[in-house]
Amino acid sequence: MGFFGDDSDKIENPTENLKIRNKIIKSFIDSDGKFRKPFEKGTISSFNIMGGDWNGYANLVLTSVMSDSLHSIESKMDEMLKLEKEKLEVNKEILELLKSK
Repeated sequence: MGFFGDDSDKIENPTENLKIRNKIIKSFIDSDGKFRKPFEKGTISSFNIMGGDWNGYANLVLTSVMSDSLHSIESKMDEMLKLEKEKLEVNKEILELLKSK
């Protein structure tokens, strides 16, 4: 049993899983201007007008950047796997054509 329940609640479709994670990251970034700033301008807030823990803010920003990077890597890997499957199908067709001659 995993942290969030048993293994029966896993998402079988990795593409759907990527969409869900992308939605979570986007909602986090869109929730507040100070969280959007690192993604739009490449800088982080140096202070918080409303107060709060700057270390917690920095941790959340860095975590979201890492999550976004991992999401990007996983998306690219998914694209590569699709291309490899297509190549495999083309190679099978070529092999079938060569066998039929």
